[in-house]
Amino acid sequence: MFDVSHYQDKVPSHLLNALVHWGKQEYITGDFLGAVLSNDLMEAIGRADNSSMASLKHIAMFINNELPRDCHGSKETVAEWRRGFNVLSDIHDTKPAGETR
Repeated sequence: MFDVSHYQDKVPSHLLNALVHWGKQEYITGDFLGAVLSNDLMEAIGRADNSSMASLKHIAMFINNELPRDCHGSKETVAEWRRGFNVLSDIHDTKPAGETR
């Protein structure tokens, strides 16, 4: 599981790392990857930057081939996976502890 070797030259490292952490239930992804994981193509395209858009095919292949089946596929499946997390904030949270969003 999580063999990144076939994807390192095709997917930006920050996205690949985020997907691995998502698969391990360590960090919550950003909006683009959340949309991809949820199979929401229109939302994913709307949130993609140029490098994300260029690697979308390989991101989808990594998700399908390397991540647990129960962590992607629909908004409901993604929400259920997220409920299993033992983290207080997402990977992009930069607020000091105790400060609210």
